[in-house]
Parts: sequence; structure tokens; C-alpha cells
Amino acid sequence: MRIGIVGGGAAGVMAAYRLCQAGHQAVVFEAEPELGGQAGTFPIAGTRLERFYHHFFHSDRVAFALLEELGLNDRLLWAPDRSAYFWGGRVYPFVTPMDLLRFRPLSWPSRLIFGLQTAYLLFAARWRPLERITAHEWLLKWGTHEVYDRVWGALLRSKFGGYADRVSMAWLWGKLNARRGKSLRGRKEALAYLDGSFQTLFDALAERITALGGEIHLSAPAQQVLVKDGAAQGLRVSEGGRTVDYPFDAVILTVASPIALRLAPDLPEDYAALLRNQPYEGTMTLVLALDRSLIPCYWLSSLV
Repeated sequence: MRIGIVGGGAAGVMAAYRLCQAGHQAVVFEAEPELGGQAGTFPIAGTRLERFYHHFFHSDRVAFALLEELGLNDRLLWAPDRSAYFWGGRVYPFVTPMDLLRFRPLSWPSRLIFGLQTAYLLFAARWRPLERITAHEWLLKWGTHEVYDRVWGALLRSKFGGYADRVSMAWLWGKLNARRGKSLRGRKEALAYLDGSFQTLFDALAERITALGGEIHLSAPAQQVLVKDGAAQGLRVSEGGRTVDYPFDAVILTVASPIALRLAPDLPEDYAALLRNQPYEGTMTLVLALDRSLIPCYWLSSLV
């Protein structure tokens, strides 16, 4: 099959790679001049840097298997996690149990409750029952308002804004276990980065895709999915200052829901309604090039 893929981020490029391995011809169309999507990079000081923060956890075994498959496992750089909280004009490191004991934003009883909550979620809880309750409900049921307002709630609000109270507890369980799950007992928490940025990974995937007979078109924004008799037949793409229609046996969209709705106005109404009803939260990232560290840690959360 000849398959068109809209979006040159991780989902689009990986789909193309696996499809080409399976004997199909995959063609990727990316609106930007480079691959990467949300993990895209920009040049700075002779190297490349991600537009948004990205790293691997010890538990990202699928990603590590891919890096080994591509011959990139020796490009991993490991660094200890240095997370901290800012409260009352002071930075509190927050990685180890000893950091929790010194964590003055919480009273002693609340420190104990926070420690018990975390230990239970890491070593005893199962995610399926947690799908039926929000993090807000679970954390208040098995904790205190002080713990929630000054730690968990502050983190959820900073990430999800007005939707913080609607986040599933299963999501929080997943985030904690991705960092320090059961399989990581006895292993110091650390984060892995790719030498040369995530662009190293996308470049390697692009090379494999083209070697397998696939194609990658950059600076080629898709305009419309071409449909005939209720099935996708191709893509209309803006490329090189002109509009080109590409025939395909199938089309994969790896773009945000609003863009998918614009590209494929002929989607079945029940599925289109699902896409329309998905709210999005915007994020802005400020990148500073400095000659010294701005803060003494990697991740600083403000408890407000």
C-alpha cells in the first residue's frame, strides 16, 4: 500500500518507519522545514536544542529498544534528577526521602501523609481502579488539604490549569511510576538525554525511511484529505509554491484535532464530534541562552 502521513512529529515518523519495514510505501508531509513536531529543535551555539523540554526515564524501555535498533544507544547521556519546589522565597530540593523530611512547606503530619501517599502509589496501587476517580478526589480522600493545596494541587494546576480537578488519578499514578516504578527499586532516579538533541533520533529515522523506499516532504503543509466514495484517496499538499494532489491508498493524520477537522471535513459526524469536543490548553516556552545556571535545579515548581 501507498500511505500518506500528515505530520512529521514522533507519531508520524514512527508510523512511516514501521509501515516501510512492513513493506508499504509511506510518504510523510511536514509543514515545517524540519522533522520533530513537539520534539522539534532549533540551532544554537553550534548544536541543536529542543523547543520544549524532553528526556527519557529509566522506564522508557520501548524508546531504548528503538535507539538500540537505530544504533543510537551510545548517544544517551544520563544525569541525576534535580527537582525542587519554590515556596516562601526559598528553593527546596525534592528528590529523596531526606528532602521530604526537610520540606518545610508541609507540617510534620502532612509530610508523613505525603510520603505514605507516594509510597502506596509507587508500590501497591493498581492503575485500573484509579481510572474511576479524579486525582483531586483521591488525594483529598486519602490526604489533607495542606498536602493537596501545597504540593499535588499546585502541580496539577500548573500543568492543566482550569482542568486540574478533572484529571484522572490513573494519570498521576502513571507519571509517578514512569519516574520511579517498581522495576526501578534500588536504582537512583535519573533522566536521559540524547547527545545532539532529539534531532539525532529524527535524522536517523528519516534515513531509515528513505532507505526503505519511503519519502519525506518538508515545508509541505497538507491542505485537504481527498475523499471518494467515503474513503481517503489522497492528499492535497502545498509544496514548492504550488498545489499538488498525491494519490494514496490510505491516509494517516498525526496532527491536533482542530487541524484534522480542517483537513478532513468529510469525517463521519460522530467521530468529528469527538474531535470537536476535545479542549486544548496552550503552552508557551521561554528559552534563554545564559553563561551560567539560572536556578540550582533542573525542574522548579512554584507552590502557589
